[in-house]
Amino acid sequence: MKVDELKLELNAALGTTQVASLCVQLIDQLVHLDDAHGQMLTYTSLQKLLNYPEIDTPLVSAVHFLTSSRYALLEAHGQLIDDDGDEYPLEDVDFNEVLKSGFLVHPGTGEIVIDAKDKVMPYFALSLPKGLEWAPK
Repeated sequence: MKVDELKLELNAALGTTQVASLCVQLIDQLVHLDDAHGQMLTYTSLQKLLNYPEIDTPLVSAVHFLTSSRYALLEAHGQLIDDDGDEYPLEDVDFNEVLKSGFLVHPGTGEIVIDAKDKVMPYFALSLPKGLEWAPK
């Protein structure tokens, strides 16, 4: 599938909405990222990639759509930022458990993390579907 076809299908699925527009803009930017820049994308980095004014509901919805639909170009992951400011990438199963229950065992100390949902930050990794064709910049 070509990127333009993907964007047309996405627009057909979402209609003429701000979320659809943001998805298309994100696709235009994401397909040109190299591996080094596409592995640790935060909401803030995606906001900056689009030169978008804030992290708001439409931006979060667009990112969610691009992680959880058949048009997914992103994989969601999480990292713990502990009380000392140290960062620990989480296994996907641990990240999902935090999202579901709020429970997390610190990957470095083995202790239960109090208020884990407040200390785990999502990030996204680019995962372009095989066969997706685009014209390089």
